[in-house]
Amino acid sequence: MPAALGLLFLLACGRSPGATAQEAPRPGALPALDSARLIGDVYRLAHDSMGGRGAMTPENVKARGWLEAEFRRLGLEPVDGRHVHPWVRPPRRNATDSLRGANVLGLVRGRRAPERVIVVSAHYDHEGMRPENAGDKIMNGANDDASGTAVLLETARAVAAMPTKPKRSIVFLTVAAEEKGLLGSLYYAKHPLWPLENTVANLNFEMFGRTEEGEYTRPGQMTMTGAGFSTVTEVVKQAAADEGLKFFIHPQGNEEFFGRSDNFAFAKEGIPAHTITPGFSFAQYHQVGDEWQTLDYDNMQRAARAAALATFRLADSAEAPQWDVSNESVKKYADRRAA
Repeated sequence: MPAALGLLFLLACGRSPGATAQEAPRPGALPALDSARLIGDVYRLAHDSMGGRGAMTPENVKARGWLEAEFRRLGLEPVDGRHVHPWVRPPRRNATDSLRGANVLGLVRGRRAPERVIVVSAHYDHEGMRPENAGDKIMNGANDDASGTAVLLETARAVAAMPTKPKRSIVFLTVAAEEKGLLGSLYYAKHPLWPLENTVANLNFEMFGRTEEGEYTRPGQMTMTGAGFSTVTEVVKQAAADEGLKFFIHPQGNEEFFGRSDNFAFAKEGIPAHTITPGFSFAQYHQVGDEWQTLDYDNMQRAARAAALATFRLADSAEAPQWDVSNESVKKYADRRAA
């Protein structure tokens, strides 16, 4: 995607690349989100120059470096002395190659129970290049998951700017190699930089930008995986309602997709964890057509506000999130927490 076309798009939306055109201040403690930055962050991560951000590529390292710089610029604290958490997955049986990558993370320290954290996650990788294609070879991954990463960044900016922080701390975690099998989040959950016994919940942000796929992916809606599995459900549902979004439960995706995104790494360790999204499917999923100019940015703004509000409320709630042990689907996760 030529840079000039990106500039024309931003100008057509009434925004310049350096704009700070914020929406009007909203009620409550959470600052307004910046729509121009939200668009700009998707544009940057999904630009052709990022080469699809495939695992173990120079472009993935480039995206990682930009995220680290953003976390530092926002004043997010390092976690256990670092913003970058490298990992290696040893070769599997009958294979000779290992996989390696690095997660990027930063902390907003809570005011009353700073030792207790909410982890907010999104994956910054995508599928890289398809050299066999005759035409476009770049898997830009705008919706999957530059959009979720951009929402995470804007949520971090808003919370970091608050004069009075929420009660609990928040770790903002961008993970690598989700597309290779949740590798970055699984590694973090097994080698956490913040003790898991003090990690009370995970909210994972996925695919915030597309809205055109029929009944279960429409503008003005929000859903989550594992709805009804924990008390997080009511927090997300109320945040969606407060932003004028209809909360719905996908009849298949609610459980099917629970184990297919980075929230699952935390759920396996017994931590209430969910992925929130406006919808689960779109036409260019894992195709070269998942480009930044195809996203519904007006709807993405609304969903981003709901996600940020849910994050703040989880971090500031009187009670820590809990699994709903009356739900049979939940017992195996709740048992791991109890152990």
